[in-house]
This record gives sequence, structure tokens and C-alpha cells, in this order.
Amino acid sequence: MSEINIESCDRYYKELAIRLSGEGYGVEPMEDGLLPVRWLGEPLCRVTAGGGAQFREAELDRDGGRAAFDRAVDIAREVRQYMDLMDAAPVLKASGLDEHYKLLADFGGAVLAGHPTSRGVKFVTWEWNFDRTGVWAGHYFEDEYTNAKRDFCMRAGLIDRDQLFSRDQLTEVYRSIHETLDGEYAITDERRKLLEAAAEQIERTVPDLEQRVNQSNQREMALSNSSPSQTQTMY
Repeated sequence: MSEINIESCDRYYKELAIRLSGEGYGVEPMEDGLLPVRWLGEPLCRVTAGGGAQFREAELDRDGGRAAFDRAVDIAREVRQYMDLMDAAPVLKASGLDEHYKLLADFGGAVLAGHPTSRGVKFVTWEWNFDRTGVWAGHYFEDEYTNAKRDFCMRAGLIDRDQLFSRDQLTEVYRSIHETLDGEYAITDERRKLLEAAAEQIERTVPDLEQRVNQSNQREMALSNSSPSQTQTMY
């Protein structure tokens, strides 16, 4: 492995450790070129430099183990993607900005930039001014690369805002799906499979889905308590 690749690998693992730690994972020092990851105090997997992971079946065969592994791998792949872009991207040349902003995408008058910090890479979208010498109207994102990409696509006109659902909307769709799946009335096998696939897709799309579902449940429980005549089923 060349010196440049080693440096790139080190930057990747440092960024990944920050992201994983922020989502409740434990991260240990690199071992044999891999990054050991723990979940609830127990070994979960070892992430490779390419964004994959090695694991033992026993490490996943516990409550929440497989879901935690899948999420860790999703994070590893996302971090690998944007760190590769950061390594290759040119400096965003705009008045008032230092050289730490990297230009990740530029289309339709909008730009997506990455900014490395001691707390991980931060992302921002801007619009060019009339002569493309400066940027304005920044939308800032912490470690939300996916949301930053989505925001860039909307500002650049690549996708229609009406084609996207917010996380709050997806949470309520998810709850409604389970109300249908767990309801007493019959549905066809085809519809059940489609609803189950949609629920799984939402689970992958909304990282804090469980927390959002719990909050939505609590709001309805409070409403139910204030209206004793109403019966609510929570999911």
C-alpha cells in the first residue's frame, strides 16, 4: 500500500470512528488493518478499508445484533463514498472561503461542499452568485451526507421536491404500514410483501426511526389519555 493510500485509509478510519461513536457504537484501535466495532459492549464486526465488514455469526446472533451490523455497514459504505470524494475533490474557490472546503458537486447554480473538522466532515450546500465568484444562502449539515445530497439535488433542480418525503412523513407511513400488516382484516400475499418491503426501505432510510416512532406513539398516547372514549393502537 502506498503512502498516499495509507494516509487515505487513516483518514477514512478516523472519520468512520467519529460517525460510529456518534450512533452509539464502540470503536477500538485498528487491528491487522481492520477497525473493530462493538455494540452494547460486545464485539460486533471488523470494518475493512473498502467499507465492508468481517464478522462471526455468533456476534450477530443476539438481540438487535443483525440490525446493528446492517446499520454499521451502511455507515461504513457511506463514509467510504464521501471520503473518496473528499480525497479527489478540488478546493471550492469562492470569495470568503478558506481552502478546507472541497467541491463535491456543482450543477445548475448549486454546489455541494465538504468541510473536514476535528468532529468529522461537515457538509453544506450553496448557490453561486451571479458571476460565480462567491456563494450564498448556505444550508449546513453536520454528518448528514444523505440529507446534504438530497438538498443539493433539489437546489440544483435534479429532483422535484414533491417527489420526496420528510422523515416525519416516512415515520407516519411506517406506522400506518404496520397498522395494516398487524390488523385483523385480510390482505393479499402480494400486498403484504409490498408493504413489508416498503417498511424495510423506510427502516434503511430513517436512521432514528425507532426514536421517531416512539415519539409519535407518545403523542397519541397523550391524546388518548385526554380522550378516554378513544381507543388507540400503538406501533
